[in-house]
Amino acid sequence: GHRGITHSAVGITLFAPLVAALLHAVGPEANYAFYLGLVALGMGLHVLFDLITSWGTMILAPFSKRKFYWSWISFRNYPFVFTLWGTLALSFFLDPLESQIVCAAAMGFAMVMIAVAGVTQAVAKRRFRDALSAKGIRAHKLEGFPRGRRLFTWSIFAESADAFHHGTVAVTSKAPIVFNEMPKPEANDFIEAARQVPAIGFYFDVTSFVQGHYAREGERHIVTFSNARFAFGGTPVRGMAPGDGASVVFDEARRVIDAVIYGIPVPVVRSGTGTS
Repeated sequence: GHRGITHSAVGITLFAPLVAALLHAVGPEANYAFYLGLVALGMGLHVLFDLITSWGTMILAPFSKRKFYWSWISFRNYPFVFTLWGTLALSFFLDPLESQIVCAAAMGFAMVMIAVAGVTQAVAKRRFRDALSAKGIRAHKLEGFPRGRRLFTWSIFAESADAFHHGTVAVTSKAPIVFNEMPKPEANDFIEAARQVPAIGFYFDVTSFVQGHYAREGERHIVTFSNARFAFGGTPVRGMAPGDGASVVFDEARRVIDAVIYGIPVPVVRSGTGTS
């Protein structure tokens, strides 16, 4: 639930005036418009710096739980992260003018890194798509993810009608792209029914490349969903294991018995027939 309404356009509209009013009441003397602009700018930059990660933010909350992301900067891009944190901490020990200069320089550095990442990611994605097309593969979904602190090397993932595809693209190298391909598991009615369970929709909103697996244990029909990115050997983020994801258990009548997301049980309606 993190990065929901507090990290959305609606959240900024709702909370910025309240925070500005509080600061105006207890902070140094300044007009309300100054505080409102400062708070709105701070919140806007916070949301922007969430959008540039691969986890993203629910920018349209509360109207949609879908997470939007640009995947330009990795959580592990330490030069980017520590430049911002370090200069912010340093500014407390400087006089106002020196603080402004240091923080402005850090923000300029961050913006340059964001711009470079956005451009190199676009180049890497185009090269990957062209390489797929040369192999006769048409991808209906293609995304690039940063590799740690590198700005010129990208992990590109794509999804075609019958497979997932992965490759590493170094923008500064003209070497051919080495492809890894993974066929999609065969779909069936239970997998399609699991996709329609409302609670499972959240997993699809926050997961890039979802693959579904079906298994039967006696009268129990088990559908599990996982992120195909992890199956290629990529390093999971935030401690999630490659198999973490969502699962739905049905009975013979295709009624939902149980549903779990990231190991957490979610409420389901067990009466009637079909999914609920």
